[in-house]
Amino acid sequence: MLKIKFNKALEVIKKLEKFDKSNSDKLYKIIRGISFNHQSKDLADVSDLCVKITKSIPDKEYYLHIEFVYSFSDALVELGKEHSKILKYFNGFIFEKIVFEDRKLLKKYADFSVPNLLASGLYLNLAARLDSIGLPGETFKALAKSFDPHIKLDNSFTDTQGGESENFQLFYCMRLSNFLFTQHKRSREILLELPAIKFKNSKYIGDLDDESSMLYSMYVDFAILGEDATQADILFFCEYAELLKSKNSKTEELKRIIINLEYQYGIEIKRNRLETARMIAYTLTVVSESYVWAETSILEFQDSPDIDKKFYSSAIILRSHAVLLSEKPDFVRFRKIVSNFLYLGSKMITDPYLFNLFKRKNSHLLNYCLTTCVEYEQFELAIELALMWKTYSPSFDYDYEEYKKMSVVIVTPNPRANEVLTIIYHEEQIEIILAKTDINLSDILTLKDEIEGTWTYFSGDLEALNIKPPTRLAVEKSNEYIEKLSSFIDLERIKEKMNNIENPVQFKYLESTWINSPIISLLSLETQHVYSVLGSNKYTEEQGEIKKVLIWANPDGTLYSSQFEIEGIEYLLSKANIDYEIVKGNECTKELFIEKYENPTYDLIWIISHAHLNYDDPSLSEIVVAEDSNLNIRKLNETSIPRDKKRYLVLNACQSSAAEIRYNSMSFESLAESLLNDFQSVLGHLWTVDSLAAAVLGVFTIEEICNGKDLATSLKLAEISMSKGREEIIERLAKINSQLELIDRVYNSSKDLSLPFHSMSAIVTM
Repeated sequence: MLKIKFNKALEVIKKLEKFDKSNSDKLYKIIRGISFNHQSKDLADVSDLCVKITKSIPDKEYYLHIEFVYSFSDALVELGKEHSKILKYFNGFIFEKIVFEDRKLLKKYADFSVPNLLASGLYLNLAARLDSIGLPGETFKALAKSFDPHIKLDNSFTDTQGGESENFQLFYCMRLSNFLFTQHKRSREILLELPAIKFKNSKYIGDLDDESSMLYSMYVDFAILGEDATQADILFFCEYAELLKSKNSKTEELKRIIINLEYQYGIEIKRNRLETARMIAYTLTVVSESYVWAETSILEFQDSPDIDKKFYSSAIILRSHAVLLSEKPDFVRFRKIVSNFLYLGSKMITDPYLFNLFKRKNSHLLNYCLTTCVEYEQFELAIELALMWKTYSPSFDYDYEEYKKMSVVIVTPNPRANEVLTIIYHEEQIEIILAKTDINLSDILTLKDEIEGTWTYFSGDLEALNIKPPTRLAVEKSNEYIEKLSSFIDLERIKEKMNNIENPVQFKYLESTWINSPIISLLSLETQHVYSVLGSNKYTEEQGEIKKVLIWANPDGTLYSSQFEIEGIEYLLSKANIDYEIVKGNECTKELFIEKYENPTYDLIWIISHAHLNYDDPSLSEIVVAEDSNLNIRKLNETSIPRDKKRYLVLNACQSSAAEIRYNSMSFESLAESLLNDFQSVLGHLWTVDSLAAAVLGVFTIEEICNGKDLATSLKLAEISMSKGREEIIERLAKINSQLELIDRVYNSSKDLSLPFHSMSAIVTM
């Protein structure tokens, strides 16, 4: 087993040669030797080599950093297990000097601790990188492995906060003993960096059982302030203060930290340590919501362009705070700040996926901006900022004038004030609906989780965070969910405003804080207008006449109801004289799918399959394309589909439009949104769907497409039919073709397909 794990690590090291061949070759030689002799003493120079190699990996290929750390650390843990009997001697034991009379026991301790502490350090280094990229779920997992390299993680680790750490105390004592025994400065810094990154991660993932408070009390005695403070010390206190602020906690400890940081700021400026001074200034601005601190820091660092570049995000956020916290905010200046933030960010982060993660990670800036704009009734600026934030991309030049031509609905939930602001923009006219309700956003999310079988932590939620294991789908509660959601947004007032617009309009829809709810379907069913989610892509002319269709169906053979959907689709396409091709069951292969997907002659690709949302790394969300093959977003986005007009991609699959709710951000990285580009619009589902309901919705949607309707209008009309219940569904199916097998399936089913769970699951992203 040890040999197998080291061989796997060696294979990954070979992949890293393209980034740093010299150090990769050195590491390969050392690790290959250890795989034969099993000597922990040979690991002495490995840590520095690993740091140098992983630093050479570009952010765009961060997944290779993940693969390297997990494979190598797995081998290191296995190496340490050869001496795992040492656990019974030292679990929970801390020492500051050699206390071993038995020198053999000391050697066994070293043989166990050295590889395990190296693995812990590698995971910590990885966690810091993943946090900077904006992947809090992957950061959470790397941190868990850093606290305890032996912990077992499953694919849904952060969905359930699962994974029991049996050795948390053991490795805490090992790290502490390593510092106390060696008295190395770096050992103490590593000791503090681990909880510091954990504090930061807890702002987005959630602070389960107030774990951060426990960690703070365990580590605070080893953190120092004053002349001898290091960056790790300051990071420790800053991140804990920001976590307490995010939880709206006003403890005496927070007050003490603020006072100490204010004093430390003066020391850092005096020592000309501008990096740590900037860290403190940012924390004090955010925690204190202080104009004075924002303005002070700007004046202090205005002649330090290197500091601004290294702490780019915090520098811009400080400037925005200085503008918005002043007595008379200068909104012209403020617009320029946000515009420059996105422009410079797009120049530094040229990969579209990473840039979306960057926008998502910094969403607190947008939310703060929108809240202030609304407070000062700067609604047009709020619209412009929301559109800019959503659509800005390193792939093309942003042109607000182009987006001003659109009609837009922007929904902005405010979880702390029980308010929802809806902005309607049409033909340069703005309507504002501010809904104040007794319903908390947490009430909405609780019902959502019951219906979807998921659980959600919303940043800033004041309720205690507890594990909510997956449950059955409470489909029967979906009516109650929709009623509460309608009250939450004040749907009646929105309808009143919308109905004042005489003719049907195609609206683009935005949520400043995505909650993965069917608000867009509610608007579609309750008003005459058509709605699609605005994607972060260049505006391209929509699909015209459908001439050629690909149907990729039931590739793994598990979707029994798909045959009834295929029957209906075939009939409708034949009747409309539309050329189509069906690939189904064991005909489906990964290679054939890629070939078809890259074919620009298809005007519509209709996929009936399974999809899986990866909450921790959206680029690994997958579509099942063959019996034993899945394709993830990362692979699909390597393809190019050059077309003059957008084609339609229909993902009739579970969670194909669902997006993780983290950073209180817009939706950027659902399967549908990630596959959206200049050449295709995408239809997908917000949650796990019933295969019979999906088949009915699919047949109704394609009927409207065959009648010349666009994708969003077709979905709207299909949802209206579904929502009317069984008799309407059967009657409409019979009008299509009274011989359809789907009619009998609906007639004999006990399911109420009119329930919102079935009829309001799909959305279109354009």
